[in-house]
Amino acid sequence: MTAIGNPSLQLVEALDAIRAHCLSEDPTLSDRHKPPVPWQELPGSERRTLLFAAMEDLPVETPAERREIRLRAKALADEHNGLDWVASDRFVAELNGVPGPVSATSLVRRKVSGLTPARAARFLLLIGFEIALPSTATQRFLQRLGLLEKVDTSVRGRDKTIQTLGDLAVSSGTPLRELHFTVEAFTIGNNGTAVCGRDPECGRCPARQYCPTGRSYDQLGVAGKSSPAKKLTEVYAPEELPREKLQRLGPEGLSNAELLAILLRKGNGKLHAVALANHLLKEEVTGGFERLPQLTISELQNLGGVGQVQAITIKAALELARRLTAPTEADTERLTSSRIIFNRLRNLFLHQKTEVFMIVLVNSKNEVLRQVEISRGTLTQSLVHPREAFQLAIRESANAVIFVHNHPSGDPTPSRQDKIITKRLVEAGELLGIRVLDHLVIGRDTYYSFSDEGDLTPD
Repeated sequence: MTAIGNPSLQLVEALDAIRAHCLSEDPTLSDRHKPPVPWQELPGSERRTLLFAAMEDLPVETPAERREIRLRAKALADEHNGLDWVASDRFVAELNGVPGPVSATSLVRRKVSGLTPARAARFLLLIGFEIALPSTATQRFLQRLGLLEKVDTSVRGRDKTIQTLGDLAVSSGTPLRELHFTVEAFTIGNNGTAVCGRDPECGRCPARQYCPTGRSYDQLGVAGKSSPAKKLTEVYAPEELPREKLQRLGPEGLSNAELLAILLRKGNGKLHAVALANHLLKEEVTGGFERLPQLTISELQNLGGVGQVQAITIKAALELARRLTAPTEADTERLTSSRIIFNRLRNLFLHQKTEVFMIVLVNSKNEVLRQVEISRGTLTQSLVHPREAFQLAIRESANAVIFVHNHPSGDPTPSRQDKIITKRLVEAGELLGIRVLDHLVIGRDTYYSFSDEGDLTPD
């Protein structure tokens, strides 16, 4: 998470989760902190009032408070160097010329003697300038996310905080003022928004699965001072995070649980997404992977412990998968030759880097009922066992089956192990009363058919 210029998906999703939490607890948050007019259009007298409020650390929430400060600022204009400057047209021109929030803070401090970095930043925030206030609470929050090494209240430390927040806002597409008020609400706010305070409440934090401190809570059952503020890479290796792993290896490189975790996006308060996915796939919980399509949304919620949106997402993904494999008009054509089988399935094996073993279930008319991947990897007796191979055929009451696997090398010539496996499958099919019509080995542009070559009959 240290590369702010290109934040991880986890960091962006953490900010989304935090913002959603704060708005759900305090729906008026955005409206209350939205400036009524652009800062450049703010009257000079109002800018002078807000500078005085920042200098004296006075509240400006109500009209009465602003009226009192306005009177005091006008009376003390001669005593405070800088009040007239912010009320002048030069102020707008000079502030428009700065490259970023850190430079803006420095400009205000040069023009207004005795102003601290924090109060200069607060003034800019009050007038509606795109800046974030580098408070201790904000620094602590960024440290827990792994974005700052330590809480540093020095001028240099506060400038670094402003810069970090600015970079984070740009990279994540979040307005800097909105980011500031969201973090402020999340760390020191009211109405139940504050979660990541001095003693973080990781147990109810909506972003803990993305945060090193939150992950420590999930793994160790502790939070706050008892939880080491580890960086994300110290808890989970970056290449093992499901989304990053998919980007690196492709979808075929992920387990069922990892693919399901991407759909879930987040955990359920007790388990992070991958753990929750593993929970859903347990035989004793939901009946396992094969039974997921049969579960209703309510059953997924009650048995699997997922939220309604997560359950709906799972059902939608399963329905898409069903439609992709469901028979179409072309499927009513009988599988009367190995060439028809090859043409039907060859695209599924394009660009595969490992051997993929599939079973095609066929009815009494030699029409496809279903096609299912059974395993991946070089074929061995342990990888492709007749028990697993015919389990689905029995469940679906298939009349016959066709086995298909690929050779990533492009050469479809069957190996000795291919022939042994084929013989065992044919023998098992005879015992179960399920005919094995063929076993195809698919290469780059051609294939080998055990049936065509007369190698399908057991010796």
